[in-house]
Amino acid sequence: MPVHGAEVKIDVVVHGSLRLPHVRVPFWTTPTHSPKIEPELPPRVERLDLFRFRLLAGHSGDGGLRLARLESRPTSCAIVKLIIGCVIGTILGIGPAPTAASAQTFLTAAAESPARPTSASDNATKSEPGVVSGFLRDVGGDYKNFFSVETAWWLGGGGAAAWAVHAADQSIADSVHGNPPSLPGGALYGSQLVEIPVAIGWWIAGSAAGSRTQAAAGRDLLRAQLSVATWTYAIKFAADRTRPNGDPRGFPSGHASTSFTIATVLQEHFGWKVGIPAFAAAAYTGVSRVAENQHWASDVVFGAALGVASGRTVTIHLRHTKVSAAPAAMPGGLGVTFTAVR
Repeated sequence: MPVHGAEVKIDVVVHGSLRLPHVRVPFWTTPTHSPKIEPELPPRVERLDLFRFRLLAGHSGDGGLRLARLESRPTSCAIVKLIIGCVIGTILGIGPAPTAASAQTFLTAAAESPARPTSASDNATKSEPGVVSGFLRDVGGDYKNFFSVETAWWLGGGGAAAWAVHAADQSIADSVHGNPPSLPGGALYGSQLVEIPVAIGWWIAGSAAGSRTQAAAGRDLLRAQLSVATWTYAIKFAADRTRPNGDPRGFPSGHASTSFTIATVLQEHFGWKVGIPAFAAAAYTGVSRVAENQHWASDVVFGAALGVASGRTVTIHLRHTKVSAAPAAMPGGLGVTFTAVR
């Protein structure tokens, strides 16, 4: 007869952005076997990260894990224990856990025909969006997600700061132009004619090198550029504010919004070790636009807020990962499947 063993504690980190501490999975084994955990990390699918852990006992004549090897109908106690395992994800508060059709069906399937591991050919047959269609879908989602409470806070704060600076726009311009600093490169760094091709190249290079991290960063940079350009020019044409040099459509600064959205995306992907230099470069770009008489200071302030809001909208998937946990039949016993959907 199988006896109740200890509990297995699994500590999982999903892409460094979400930690699932102390996931406890009860299991049963025979007194003579020491269970072990063997992780399987399948290749990442575009919008699904699957982490599977198999609980296995040493192989012997009577067969290792005994949870599913019941000779008769499962008792009510066994069914209750299985149901508890099926709702691990819900108990943890990390998302709904998929469950089997019934406890008895699950036990029978585990005992008589262990689940066949997913193969590459199986993954290929699943309906996944293509590169272009998936990208366009996400861009559409960016426009939808832009309308949020967080965006309202960023734009509201940026608008208030721009209004406060607005009263000093002329004095700031006079002070800067009286002794203009030399700030070369700002016009180039914040130009979308430069940054959009760079983002495309980043995405392609990361994909060609087999680096999911770099490919995802390049993809998000391109999405952010498209998003921030749309909102920047929509406001430019609506406001139609005259620049200090007499040209039209000065509010908000496109160079500021572009450079600050780049900084936000890089910080979200790589942390502050990259974010701090990126935000410094964005601030340099914004100051250079005032020094070159292309924008009022308030144009730059609101452009920076718009850029941050756009960048955070595009990278929302890095902060709002949903994870579920559920038991699954595995060759040789019972496993726990962790699923992270972004």
